[in-house]
Amino acid sequence: MKLHAVPLNLRSKFIISTIIVITLFGLVNILVNRQFSYKVLQRELDKRVLFLGKTIAQRCTNLLLYEDWLSLQHLLDEALDDDTDIAYAFVVDNQNNVLVHNFGSGFPVGLLRAFSLKDVRSSSFHFIEDHDHNLYREIAIPLLEGNLGFLRLGIAEKSLEATTAKIIVFLTGMVLVFLFLGIIGAIFYSYWITNPVSRITKAFETIDLDDELTPLHVKTKDEISVLADKFNEMAIRLQNAHSDLKKAQNSLVQTEKLASIGNLASGLTHEISNPLAGLKNCLIRIQKNPNKTQINRYIKLMMNAIEKIEKVVVGLLDFSRQDVYQFKPFPLHKTIDRALSLVEYKLEKSNIRVERNYDRRLNLCVGDGQRIEQVIVNLVINSIDAMPGGGNLWIATSLDGPNVRLEIGDTGEGIAFENIDKIFDPFFTTKEPGKGTGLGLSVSYNIVKEHGGNITLKSEEGQGTIFVITFPLILSEMKT
Repeated sequence: MKLHAVPLNLRSKFIISTIIVITLFGLVNILVNRQFSYKVLQRELDKRVLFLGKTIAQRCTNLLLYEDWLSLQHLLDEALDDDTDIAYAFVVDNQNNVLVHNFGSGFPVGLLRAFSLKDVRSSSFHFIEDHDHNLYREIAIPLLEGNLGFLRLGIAEKSLEATTAKIIVFLTGMVLVFLFLGIIGAIFYSYWITNPVSRITKAFETIDLDDELTPLHVKTKDEISVLADKFNEMAIRLQNAHSDLKKAQNSLVQTEKLASIGNLASGLTHEISNPLAGLKNCLIRIQKNPNKTQINRYIKLMMNAIEKIEKVVVGLLDFSRQDVYQFKPFPLHKTIDRALSLVEYKLEKSNIRVERNYDRRLNLCVGDGQRIEQVIVNLVINSIDAMPGGGNLWIATSLDGPNVRLEIGDTGEGIAFENIDKIFDPFFTTKEPGKGTGLGLSVSYNIVKEHGGNITLKSEEGQGTIFVITFPLILSEMKT
């Protein structure tokens, strides 16, 4: 199963990016400050212990000269009480024998062998580990240049690390507070920034060029306000262009209708001239023998001729009428028959046999019957032109789910493969100059699209062409 990523809106991206930036900044800040704080604390502690050690060493020297061990012990205990960072303190003579210490009864002998006192000529720090694996930073301070011995003070690394940890906890707390405040600020700021952008986006999505436009009012006094004003200007230009385009489209439709009428002129003349000739013959016979019996005999023939002429003229007027789209129920099969009647003479003259295959389940369709009739006429004329030596034309209707399916096929010359993709382009034609406008299929394509449908074709050179038209049986929204 393929998972599709859910797209994030601008507000979510802004909030997430803010959280990531603050979090990364906080983590880097904690790591850097941990190392920096540890080193700073270490240096400051070393300075303080060194100062305290030298102060104690001066006093120890006098007490050692008088061998006042009690006062010396009291001095070490007092030093540890005054500075909690000092873990231990003891004094050794120049032979490394312990004189006084503050370990109670259990002195860690391992501290004596931690490093050689012979090399100590000035105060220096060393790392020492006792038998319990506790790490200390120890400073050894010579007493009377080491002649009396050494004062050794130890600073537990745990104490330094604990102090550093407190600072890190404090910094972490600050980062969390800033993160919380950053999230709240990001939500507020993102809403302030993205809300007008969302309004502009919604306006883009809901714009209807056929309805009256409502100006978008965004008063942020920055680039977004300028963007909203530009959107209003663009919408007005689009609506004007849309209106002009619809007018041009309607004009093209009417132009193609007139071109089709011109193409059908000879056939329509034949359809009218034959009844007129019959009328003329009837009138001549009545004139020669104007009796009641003769008049009654020919009056029925004359009425039939007049009705046929009227039918042709009305059909021609309906077909040529310029009108806006009128979407309403119309009989599809009668519309097809009416379109075929307009080209009936050309079909007979071109020796083309027509086969109708109607799906009787189809009664009324919703759409513009006049426009659908024009599409059928355009496609049938194309088929007639593609079969100059005669052939077969078939029209079939069927239900394809919720759609109407209309097929118009012929056994004509077919369309070259390189021209199939261009066949619906305006003014594209393969006919000889003067025999086509190149608008028929383009107009038909636009009419079908206006009905929410689609028009496709299958064609091979020398094998004929099939046009397939599909459009909704019932429009989801009735257009007027």
